[in-house]
Amino acid sequence: MKMITLYFFVFLVAGCGSTTGGDSKSYAQLWEETVRQADTLMAIEREFEKAHHFNGEVAQTAMRQLSNEGFQCALRYKMLPTLAKGSIDRFTIENVPMIYCSKLHAKQGPDDTCRTFWAAFEVNWQDPALPPEVLEAEFVSSTIKKEMYFCRSTDHG
Repeated sequence: MKMITLYFFVFLVAGCGSTTGGDSKSYAQLWEETVRQADTLMAIEREFEKAHHFNGEVAQTAMRQLSNEGFQCALRYKMLPTLAKGSIDRFTIENVPMIYCSKLHAKQGPDDTCRTFWAAFEVNWQDPALPPEVLEAEFVSSTIKKEMYFCRSTDHG
């Protein structure tokens, strides 16, 4: 039994030793790609936050209003990379609440439909800078406008 355990341990160490050097470059490339993606996500997030800050109550109200307009909305959590606290170059993965909404559009064909996936917004659970009523109006009008023109090339000729 000891011989089998020793053999397994030697095999494990030898296996790790043989793959470490070969994969270090691809791992570094993968890490750089992850950081680039995180930078892109954070840039998008910052742009969105400039225009929209809303809390959970406002988000729920907006989802109800959009559901009345024929949208299918859901609040889901998505794993996104974010800067680690107190660091400018380390990323952590956090569950970020997002609103996903979509709407079916009929195309010219009888059974052909275009499903528009038009929005995924981060929900800021802090108190908003603006009154909820203003934010609701801005959120609903801007998202409906986006939805109306999203599939124009295929839906509306």
